[in-house]
Amino acid sequence: MARPPAFSLGPIPVRIEWSGLLLSALLAGVLFMRADASGESTTSAVLLAVAGGLSFLASILFHELGHAFEARHRDLPVDGVRLFLLGGVTQMGRQATRPRDEFAVAAAGPFISLLIAAVLGTFVTVVDNTGLSVLDSAAGIVGILAWLNISLALFNLIPGSPLDGGRMLRAGLWKLTGDRERAVRGAALSGMLVALALAAFAFTRFDTAGGPFEASWFLFLAWFMGSAAASEHRHSRAWSRLGARTVDGLTPPPAVAIDAAHTVAHSLSWIAADVDDEQPMMTTQPGTRGVVLVQTLREVPVPDRDRRLVGELATPITDLAEVAPEAPVTDLVTLLRDRTLATQTTPAGVEVWTLRRLQDALDAERPERRRRLRRARP
Repeated sequence: MARPPAFSLGPIPVRIEWSGLLLSALLAGVLFMRADASGESTTSAVLLAVAGGLSFLASILFHELGHAFEARHRDLPVDGVRLFLLGGVTQMGRQATRPRDEFAVAAAGPFISLLIAAVLGTFVTVVDNTGLSVLDSAAGIVGILAWLNISLALFNLIPGSPLDGGRMLRAGLWKLTGDRERAVRGAALSGMLVALALAAFAFTRFDTAGGPFEASWFLFLAWFMGSAAASEHRHSRAWSRLGARTVDGLTPPPAVAIDAAHTVAHSLSWIAADVDDEQPMMTTQPGTRGVVLVQTLREVPVPDRDRRLVGELATPITDLAEVAPEAPVTDLVTLLRDRTLATQTTPAGVEVWTLRRLQDALDAERPERRRRLRRARP
């Protein structure tokens, strides 16, 4: 299947999913029927409809770019913008560390949508007041786009996750309580209540002119919101549990020793094919103590493997970020998201962490935790 369209606007990568184009096509179909019913020629109706559908997709893009550029203005990394059937999402490299940054980034999207609506509304007003009948059909489409942008802004301002209003609510609760995760759960609960309200509203639409199609759309929207809000709630609870634990309470799988003087080809000859790419290898030669991932060795081009030495690819231990044993596990996760590798000094020596090894360490505890719970039952 062909890949969806992707491009960049300045520093922001943009990807339009096929479902996003479907949203544009559905709106274009509605606009075509309206233009055709008003007496426009088929050619004019098609041009107006296509322009309207693409313009609304552009409106969603500008809404998301509002989030993206405000985030970058506040030194928050942005991985990109994605447009899909239900609108768009700005993918952040990391979360805000201050409530006011969270609020500003969330509010930027609805602000841009309202600004677009104001510009489009001004165009319609000018056309109406000047009597330019040749632009009447275009003004009708533009008027619809203005109302759609107003609707987009107002719907996103509903105070429930994952909407912008939910993120603004989260920022407010964060400011009031000083506890970000508590605020996340509060906004997520609000989002689940909004989803229930949407579902209830959907059932009242079955007897309307829109009938089952309109009701099904609202039910789908309610399911999406409820699922996203519930996921945020679960993630926040898990994050809080990790924050209550310290790194020294974890036991990482041991790193495998590897000779820094050996070639990459020789080293790969004894590393099993099913060894995970994130398996760290600890070099053993004196003076060259470092860490290299199996993935790094495998990425060396085959013709170069007989002359490249492992020690050339290893990162010295002293260059790796170190996490304190008493630090919460959440600090280790945050560090690994940015650095890939981190070390921890223990009485037994230096331990090496990757996100995969951290997950493996947490997974290894689950059977033992279940055994403790069974023993504790009366």
